[in-house]
Amino acid sequence: MTASPGAVAEQPARAVEVPQAPRPDAERVLPAVPIRSAAVEDHASESSAPPDRVAIPTLDLDLPVRPVGVHDDGSMEVPENPSVVGWYRFGPAPGSAKGATVLAAHVDSLRYGLGPFAQLKTLQPGAEVLVSDTAGRTITYRVEEVTRTGKADLVDAGVFDRSGTPRLHLITCGGSFHPESRTYSDNVIVTAIPAE
Repeated sequence: MTASPGAVAEQPARAVEVPQAPRPDAERVLPAVPIRSAAVEDHASESSAPPDRVAIPTLDLDLPVRPVGVHDDGSMEVPENPSVVGWYRFGPAPGSAKGATVLAAHVDSLRYGLGPFAQLKTLQPGAEVLVSDTAGRTITYRVEEVTRTGKADLVDAGVFDRSGTPRLHLITCGGSFHPESRTYSDNVIVTAIPAE
């Protein structure tokens, strides 16, 4: 039969081949994906115990250490009593494989007077710093340098770095005192590395 002009000739229907999704192999086992907390405090000291004392024999210092966090403005908390040292608990603990352990104390206080960390600026390279932890270990550090930086530059100075070689930072106030704000202009920073 001949199709009239304008008519569409019927074509026989053809099967369309749809690719099949690969079937899962029953023998194949996917590796388990570990699920870990993203909270900073859960990773602060995975390999070490929190510190509980710091001693500097050349300065005749032996002080208790307490874990501290941060204020609402993001600055590190420091115990009110200058004879108590704060450990920044969101960073590495002493003896960790990497990063900076941070211990800080006030240089002085109206209530308590001049604090022991006022002597930090006199430390010489090579001096020992002994940090004891709650597991009963003592980690020995040797002072590399004593520096001073403006308070606004403390974070940029890498003091709170959680990476890199293991080290200890001891911090207190220094520089000039501003009576109006009752603050010091600078921070004294002692950098020490684990003794071999």
